[in-house]
Amino acid sequence: MISKKTAQRWIGEGLVCLLAFAAIIWVFKNIQLHFLNQNKSFGFQFLNEIAGFDISETFPFLWKGGSELLFQWKVFSSGESYALALATGLMNSIKVAVVAGIFATAAGVVLALFSSSKKTFIKRPVIFLIGFFRSVPLLVQLLFWYVLVLEVLPEVAQSIQISKYFFLNNRGLFIPGLVPQVPWGLSLEFPELVFEGRNIAGGWQLSPEFLSLFIGLGIYAAGYVGEVLRAALESLPKGQWEAATSLGLTKFQAFRYVLFPQALQRAVPPLISQYLNLLKNTSLGVAVGYPDFISVGSTSINQTGQAFEIVFIWIATFLILNTASSLIVNGWNNRLMQKQGLTS
Repeated sequence: MISKKTAQRWIGEGLVCLLAFAAIIWVFKNIQLHFLNQNKSFGFQFLNEIAGFDISETFPFLWKGGSELLFQWKVFSSGESYALALATGLMNSIKVAVVAGIFATAAGVVLALFSSSKKTFIKRPVIFLIGFFRSVPLLVQLLFWYVLVLEVLPEVAQSIQISKYFFLNNRGLFIPGLVPQVPWGLSLEFPELVFEGRNIAGGWQLSPEFLSLFIGLGIYAAGYVGEVLRAALESLPKGQWEAATSLGLTKFQAFRYVLFPQALQRAVPPLISQYLNLLKNTSLGVAVGYPDFISVGSTSINQTGQAFEIVFIWIATFLILNTASSLIVNGWNNRLMQKQGLTS
């Protein structure tokens, strides 16, 4: 038999759901009325129309093909649809978020380790750097890297050469691209970059817009990741170091096998928030001209006038990405804790 308390909770939750559903219907009714009054169409049919604009950074997709091919590889061009344009912008956002997240994690671990040091001359400068990265607004940091650093680099002919494989100039960072060779199976080669007039061929180009967003996001997030991990490390009992080293482990082994796994479990919830913020902060790429999801959507709004539909796509997409990311990280953390016998 259902208890009175459980029944009251179910009734309360049901009323909340009904109110939320009624509010959604009311909003959509008002939006529909607004479009009718302005003689505008409401719907997502525009996604199949030709976009008519270019995107500086593209991404290959398996897209719906013609009558003979169900799917085929496509790279966005001005003759493709708005749907492919938005997908390209979304992949640009995910690409920079993943790369910046990996960098922020690695740099955050180093910052946390140094800021937890007992040596003052190491600890204080690192704590100052963490505070500096966290205090300066991200938009200011992006503009600093884009305007004051990358835009003043030399031209292609006077490129800054880093070994024989990397060239840095005002058009970005040029790196060798992987080229598959299959005479005797699959092997990967790094061909050297070649100057062809005012261009550099034989590799991949990381644009100044991508670099400024990647560096700004990575450094900004690294400050928060480092602070979270430092707090998690310092929350552990001080006897952990002594217990680990008494077993014959070096300081590095004690950190890697004993302290860091425990600190990571405590740091996962706030770290999830930082990674979700990093994904959302890619929307600031519009300030430095990076063709991210928001930038491409804004261009689509200006051309189609379908503002509500595209804003709805933005909200739904970020909601799905953030929810999926949170579930994946939480699931990984729960499995890790179960393996270590910390949960049932």
